[in-house]
Amino acid sequence: IINCLEHSAKVAGVEILRNSLVKTIEILPDKIYLVRCKNGSSFLTKRLLLATGGHPTGFKISAQLGHKLLKPVPSLFSFSINVPSITGSSGLALDDVSLSLKVGSESFEGFGRVLFTHWGLSGPVVLKMTAFAARVLNENQYQGRLKVKWVHKYEDEFIYEKLNQMRHLKPKKTIGS
Repeated sequence: IINCLEHSAKVAGVEILRNSLVKTIEILPDKIYLVRCKNGSSFLTKRLLLATGGHPTGFKISAQLGHKLLKPVPSLFSFSINVPSITGSSGLALDDVSLSLKVGSESFEGFGRVLFTHWGLSGPVVLKMTAFAARVLNENQYQGRLKVKWVHKYEDEFIYEKLNQMRHLKPKKTIGS
């Protein structure tokens, strides 16, 4: 992926500077940026992309440029659900699961693959949902109501076959409601 991005940048005429930790950015007339680096070098540019992740320097430079900053909150996390039938199924995954999350007055919907873990639920649909719900979850001390529709589109016969398969593959597992 990195090679693809670098190639596309070069084709577009982007110059990539490595080992050039940014110290300050100043906005000059005509919206030209003067970028000064810690190694003593500097350069001018008409366009600038700040991609600093959660590094404090990125927040400092963004604020100096006049951007309004929001307090960072954790994102992309799993749901902690202390239900033995879920935690006891650690390692299993289900596709086509519908999730509805209610946090405060906000609602979030998701559909996709869910992974059972020893502490609750994870997987692509959970991670995507928590990314969108991160701020609201933080404001509500990570408390909410999760509704799960395990079998979204399947007929009863298909469910019966799957349960029967699991009964033979993992005869010591217990399935509960």
